[in-house]
Amino acid sequence: MVDKIQYESFNRHRVVDIANTSLVVRLLGEYIKPGCIIDLGSGPGDQVALWNAKDAGSVKNDVICVDITPFNLTHIKKMGFKAVRHDLQCFPYPFENKSADTIISFCVIAHLKNYFDYLQECLRILKDDGVLLFKAPNAKLELNQNHYYHFEERALIKTLERVGFTRFKAVYPGFKNMFFTKIKQKLPILNRWGTKRIFLVVQK
Repeated sequence: MVDKIQYESFNRHRVVDIANTSLVVRLLGEYIKPGCIIDLGSGPGDQVALWNAKDAGSVKNDVICVDITPFNLTHIKKMGFKAVRHDLQCFPYPFENKSADTIISFCVIAHLKNYFDYLQECLRILKDDGVLLFKAPNAKLELNQNHYYHFEERALIKTLERVGFTRFKAVYPGFKNMFFTKIKQKLPILNRWGTKRIFLVVQK
């Protein structure tokens, strides 16, 4: 049973989380592969819910949300998704080899002590033609004392290469400012400036 204070706190945070997730859906939604979609560290499941609403190719029965918080898992089930309770710092994960078409990993890696093992599990679970949609805090612009590790984009890609991934595409939000909109085509590096998150589309 969830008390009123926990419920109200949950809803306050969801307003911010859903706004952030909407940006991610816009950036990465086109890369999601239909089939078995596993969201590792899903929270309350808002990101996969938004993808379904946007008709981005996911099907409810194919979506598996993995989280450790009972309250989140209850919310996920109410939305009609499969919910798996698992501690992402306990290996291996309860999935077969090459069973996922898409793995979603949003700001999970910074909270794990054994992040290399976590990435190896992503590689193991992902199908050969699957895709890992990856979001991580950008160490150049955000340092959080609650994070075990901080990454810059190049270092993160090198880590993914060490694990065994071979293809990477960085995606940037870009600017809405009219001045930058006109010149960013000539200076693509501007898209990277000011981005607090690293967004990667990763494949084997």
